[in-house]
Amino acid sequence: MANRDLSEHFPKVRVERGAELLRVEGLTIRGVLSDISFSLHAGEVLGISGLLGAGRTELARACRRRGSHRTEGGCSSTGQEARFHGPADAIARGIGLLPEDRKAQGLVPGLTVARNIALPHGRRLAPFGVLSRRCEAEIAEPDQRRAAA
Repeated sequence: MANRDLSEHFPKVRVERGAELLRVEGLTIRGVLSDISFSLHAGEVLGISGLLGAGRTELARACRRRGSHRTEGGCSSTGQEARFHGPADAIARGIGLLPEDRKAQGLVPGLTVARNIALPHGRRLAPFGVLSRRCEAEIAEPDQRRAAA
């Protein structure tokens, strides 16, 4: 499409494979997925694609719903069973999820950008349920001096 060699603009960079962050072995969700296995290492980006109804969302959520009568196989994160109790828990282990419907599942529309960014860190920053605007701003713009430069 570009009618030129793009390798000079986007050279391949060799990156050392990091530690294993997530392993899925033999994951089966009856009627949806069958015997899915893969691993994800630090520095890698895993993309899951497929047509509507192909099981992408169910695959991404399967580790959190562990114990469902429809689920077999297992997920482990950094060597222990993967049970994420919320976004902050997954982020702490180096795993993030970009949901397919980001408006409905990825943000809270009535809140500011800073507050949406701070949401996964709420328990740590506001253990009593009150998050100051200063904390929100520090998370949203960790180094405002660098941004101004």
